Amino acid sequence: MEGSLETGIIINDADSQEISNGHEIVHELWNDAQNALGKACRYIEKIIDNEPDNTKAREWLNVLRDPEGIHRRL
Repeated sequence: MEGSLETGIIINDADSQEISNGHEIVHELWNDAQNALGKACRYIEKIIDNEPDNTKAREWLNVLRDPEGIHRRL
């Protein structure tokens, strides 16, 4: 009589949910960060509207709008 060999991999549903929840949390955090950066840009734009020569505000706005470009220039 031939036997059978179980070759399936058992995946714990709790582990799968934990990973899924972790990804969901990170996704929500990225969304929150993007919203905060957008809000910061709007505040800085208002500063520039009131003080057009404010170099600090202009530098911060450039960094927030193009962080990779600033990194390449450094």
